[in-house]
Amino acid sequence: MTTALDITKVNRSWVARLTGTDLAHISRIFSKKATPSLVLATRIARVLGVSMDSLCEALDIDPTKDLEAIQNARAAAETAKK
Repeated sequence: MTTALDITKVNRSWVARLTGTDLAHISRIFSKKATPSLVLATRIARVLGVSMDSLCEALDIDPTKDLEAIQNARAAAETAKK
């Protein structure tokens, strides 16, 4: 049986340090006020030792919509800079 990830019990400072991400940004993600990029979500899942499915469920992220939309927006912004 898989135990659901309880993000309220995760040490945000530890996650920020191990993912190389600003603590404020990790706090916004864990408070569900921001959505991580696909790369950051992968890093967070690895640090926590959970699957992407578990992480997405805990953060109320629909990986087929939210993460892809962010990646597409960032790719478009990078293309626009060139």
